[in-house]
Amino acid sequence: MKWSFILIAFLINLVGFSQNVEKPVVLYGAVTTTDGYPLNSAHVRDLTEGGNTSITDKEGNFSLIVDSLPANLEITYVGYKNKLVSVSKKKLEKGTNKIRLSVVMELDSVALPTIPVRPEEKVETVFDPYRAYLFDYIFMDGQLLLLVSESGQRRLQLLDENHNTILKQNISHTVFEFEEDCMGYYHLLGEDSAYQVILEDNQFTLFANTSRSALEEALKPCVSCKGEICIVQGYKDHNQTKVIYKTNRQGNPIDSIYGITNKVTKNYTVSTYNEILAQLCIDPMDIEGELDLSKINVPRQLEQEIWFYQKILTKPVFCPILPVNNHFYIFDHVNNELVAFDIAGNLTHQTKSSYNKKRAGLKEILVNGSETKAFALFIKSGRAQLDEINLETGDSESSYVLAEHYFPEKIGVKDDYVYYLFKEAGFENKFRLYRQRLR
Repeated sequence: MKWSFILIAFLINLVGFSQNVEKPVVLYGAVTTTDGYPLNSAHVRDLTEGGNTSITDKEGNFSLIVDSLPANLEITYVGYKNKLVSVSKKKLEKGTNKIRLSVVMELDSVALPTIPVRPEEKVETVFDPYRAYLFDYIFMDGQLLLLVSESGQRRLQLLDENHNTILKQNISHTVFEFEEDCMGYYHLLGEDSAYQVILEDNQFTLFANTSRSALEEALKPCVSCKGEICIVQGYKDHNQTKVIYKTNRQGNPIDSIYGITNKVTKNYTVSTYNEILAQLCIDPMDIEGELDLSKINVPRQLEQEIWFYQKILTKPVFCPILPVNNHFYIFDHVNNELVAFDIAGNLTHQTKSSYNKKRAGLKEILVNGSETKAFALFIKSGRAQLDEINLETGDSESSYVLAEHYFPEKIGVKDDYVYYLFKEAGFENKFRLYRQRLR
C-alpha cells in the first residue's frame, strides 16, 4: 500500500542517519521487597525532563529506555520508602547498551497518606459478596452484569441502575471473566473455553463456538465496528510500528488510514534482533518476515539475550484506538497526537495532545459506557486518578481521584460513576465492587 512504500523509503534514509546517533540505553530488572517478593505496579521513573516511566508487572519486572547516561531513577510503591537510583556507564553490560538493575524497597514506617473525600465523592458498595465470590463484571447494554460463585455454583446476576437484582441464572460452565468484542458481542471466558452470552426473553443463553485462544487471536486485530466499517490494527518492525486499517465487516481490507512508528525503540530493537541472527549464523535475507525465536533451539549463552528481546524490546507501542462519539479516536502517545476518523474511516480531526504529559504513570485510556467521553487513567503509588480528555484540544479537563482504595482493579466508567474491583485485606481475598461519583 502507498503508506508502506513511503515508510520503506523513510526507513532507508533513517538507517544512514541512525548510524551517527548514540544508541539509547535500556534499563531493565526487577523491584522486590527485602524478603525477595516481587512488587507489582511499582513505578520506575526517569527524573530527566520528559523522561519515561515504567510500571512493574506481577513478577516485579520493568524496562525503561533512557536517552543517555548518567541517569537518575525514582522508584515508588505505596507503603514503601521512595528510592533514588543513579545509573552510570560503568554499569553497562559488556558489549551492550543495557543495564540490569535489582531494586530492593524498604517498608515505610509512616502510615499511608489519606485524602479527604468530599460528600459527592463518597464511595458506594455496589456488590458485597459476603457468602459469594465475585469473579468479574461488565456493562451489558447499559446494565451491570456480574459473574458470581456461591457454594461452588456459578451464576450470572443482572442489576438495574439502583443495583437491585433483576435476574439470576445459574450456569454450569467453569468460566472466570467477561470479554466484549469489537462488534459488541459479549463472551464468558474459561481457561481455554469461550461462550457467547445472549440475553433474550429474560433468559441468558450461552453458545460455545470457539476456544478462548482462538477467540482472543481473532479479536486481537479488531478495534471497533460502526455501521459497515471496522477498524483493525496490525504490528510490524518487531511491534514498534502500528498500522491501522479500515475493513468491511467480512474482514476484507479497504485501505490503511494511519501509521505510528516509535523510531527510537524500533532502531534499537532491530539492531538487537540482527545481532541475535548474526550469532545464530542466520542471514536475514533468507527469512520471510520476522523469525519466531521461541521456536528454534538456541545456544545457552544466547538465552538471556533472546529473553530480553522477546519480553522487553518487542512490547507493542502504546497507542490505543477507541470509539467515541461515533468516531474512531487514535491516542497516539508516540507523536503526542489525538487523531479522529469518522465511521466511514475518513480523517476529521488531528491535534497535538498534552493530557499524557502532565503526570507520570499513564496506565490506560478508558471510554465510558455510552461512548461519549474518554479518560486517561494514571496509577501512581497505587492511587488511581482519571483525567477527562478534551477531544477537541487534546488537553485534560476535570480530574478525579479514587480516594478510598489503593490498587483498584478493572476500572470502568458508566454514566457519572467510575466502577472498580477491590480486594479487602482480611476479607478472604474476595473482590468487592465499588463505585464513586465523578464530579
